[in-house]
Amino acid sequence: MRPRSPTRIPRLVRSLAALVAAVGAIACGSVRAFRPGDELLGSEGLLVFQVRSESQLESIRIGGAYGRIPLARRAGTELHVVALAAGSYRWSELVLTDYVPPYGFLTFRFSDDANLEFHVERGRINYVGMIDVYRGDVFHVGIRAIDRTAIALGDLRTQFPDLVDRYPIVYSGPARNVFLEHYLAAKRSAEAEPPR
Repeated sequence: MRPRSPTRIPRLVRSLAALVAAVGAIACGSVRAFRPGDELLGSEGLLVFQVRSESQLESIRIGGAYGRIPLARRAGTELHVVALAAGSYRWSELVLTDYVPPYGFLTFRFSDDANLEFHVERGRINYVGMIDVYRGDVFHVGIRAIDRTAIALGDLRTQFPDLVDRYPIVYSGPARNVFLEHYLAAKRSAEAEPPR
């Protein structure tokens, strides 16, 4: 019987770990930063949302997606545009910049809540609302999705001038969005009228 090579087992473990990571990335959508000039890949849609907080935030995670979305690390409101595979998701985790020894960075995981669920449609801008982060005390944080479509459309036109013209926009958040329906109907009507 031949002795086993000491380098063979670690190589096998590394290969197995790489395979598990690859399967995990394929099985769930990967979050990909989207910048002006980028294009969507085959099954992707654009996830558009704002984050508003009085606390400094590190990142937010989406349940069912691989990767985290880095946040600005300052209080205020910011727009985010990311590419994500079509599917159903929910906001699942929020990391603050607060460091509390011996706990480390404060990380909050959110239970299944229908108000934190959303879906992404392929080839579309999927607006899911503003994530409003509020603090109770050091160890209590809550999030809620609220509709701020008009503000998001203005921010999109400023930061991504051609995006709204390239992709159709839909509301994909947890509640019905009447504003976007009326806005799109008025836009279609204005485009159909001949110039005066």
